[in-house]
Amino acid sequence: MDTSLIFLITILIFTYAYNLCKYFLSRNTNPIKNLTTVLNYILTNETRKAGKILATLLNKKYNYEIELTLGNLYRQEGKLDEAIIIHQKILRNNCVSNTIKKRVSLELGCDYLEAGFLDKAELIFLDLSNYEVYKNTVHDYLIAIYERQANWSKAISYTENVLSKSRSISKKKLVNYYCELIENYMSQSDKNNAYRYIEGARSIDENYPRLRLLEIDFMVLNEDFEDAISTIKAFSKDNKNYIRMCQDLLFNCCKKIERYEDFIDYVNIFNSNNNFSDMKDYFSKASTIMSGEDFYDFLKKSIPNLGVTSDIRVLFCKVLGVKENSTTVNRKESITCFMNALDILSSDSGKYFCTKCGFSYDAHFWKCLSCNEWGSLSLQEKN
Repeated sequence: MDTSLIFLITILIFTYAYNLCKYFLSRNTNPIKNLTTVLNYILTNETRKAGKILATLLNKKYNYEIELTLGNLYRQEGKLDEAIIIHQKILRNNCVSNTIKKRVSLELGCDYLEAGFLDKAELIFLDLSNYEVYKNTVHDYLIAIYERQANWSKAISYTENVLSKSRSISKKKLVNYYCELIENYMSQSDKNNAYRYIEGARSIDENYPRLRLLEIDFMVLNEDFEDAISTIKAFSKDNKNYIRMCQDLLFNCCKKIERYEDFIDYVNIFNSNNNFSDMKDYFSKASTIMSGEDFYDFLKKSIPNLGVTSDIRVLFCKVLGVKENSTTVNRKESITCFMNALDILSSDSGKYFCTKCGFSYDAHFWKCLSCNEWGSLSLQEKN
């Protein structure tokens, strides 16, 4: 069993030990035996039997506390049906005060959230948001619901109109909500709404990388390829995490206007970037727009300026036969060896990792799939 669950159970037992002992001793029963039985049932995942014993032995004053705790244990164990039944049962009890019912409603909302009944959970949390003691807690749950529903309009509205009044809000999270909507509208070629939300995102953080990349996408959508190319070049210099995305955008723009000089010049970005995966992707694309001989000459010219260690540079020079007489070099074979070397090096090249939870990825995501943090992935470079 999970250690945190055992710890929670231990706290539960000791919390009620004093009251149980008083109750049992007054009735000439054995509290230690009953407590041990209950604990054994819980530790062996027989929480239903434990609940029955507690329900029959405790007076009404303590029943709802035990039931509430057991409901929470059920939820932690993934037994969501049992958790919902227990919490609903407490809410139907007329002897339970309204204060306690609000607390139980919070737990029931969590049950629904875990079970995927997002609409039911939302209704409960919206009702509890009217009470000061629950505001901060349910705010987080409501945002989690809107994110799971991909209801970005509601997430934006709730964050700006409700959260901003009660506490500081995460600009990074909010601007990502805008970006999600911008992507949706651009995928539908809805330029007006896309631009409207671009303006909204700019008012939050005009320099946010994802927004800058979407602005480039918007230029491409409007066929402003010249502006897109110049913006990509400027953006790339200060945003090494997004080289792969930038060179994809740049290549497509150059392809649209059938002018590849800008893409060929983009090799200079690797003067200070040693991510072999990005290099491999770049040189693979470059090989498709040049003849074999031109590409070979381009590689020989580029090698001295790549941001790699001296050992790697020597390896590249050897593979391409840089110091040999060009007439004695099999250029096609040298290019193949060079690309194979990049392929090997890229297998251990930099990965993206979450700065919050440490989870790593081969590709970039705007939201960590492990901890759900927005904009937390960073490129970990390796040589």
